[in-house]
Amino acid sequence: MYRGIQITPPFFEIGPKAFLFGKEVLKLARHASRISEKYRVQIIFTPQYVDIPILAQETKNLLIFAQHMDSLPLGWGVGSVLPEAVKAAGAVGVLLNHAEKKLPLDELERPSSGLTRSV
Repeated sequence: MYRGIQITPPFFEIGPKAFLFGKEVLKLARHASRISEKYRVQIIFTPQYVDIPILAQETKNLLIFAQHMDSLPLGWGVGSVLPEAVKAAGAVGVLLNHAEKKLPLDELERPSSGLTRSV
């Protein structure tokens, strides 16, 4: 069981998918962070991987989640996303099994390499 963040209802999720990136997604995230603080509601924000570090640094009230990760060991895996990389980038969670990135049940049940190694 993960003992990190706790998500309590009501909460919102903002998923810009691949519609926004860079300055535009940062502007939206800053606004969402202010709304989160003002109304005391948790907001999960799922940007593209490349925007995770700046959003994690520039917002204080958002739960920055990666849009996906892969359960592969360190090493080979072009185009794959390591759990360790997601965490190191500043994400506090991951959105798994989205309709646009479906995973088979055995993949969801497999322990992630990032959860068994120290990061």
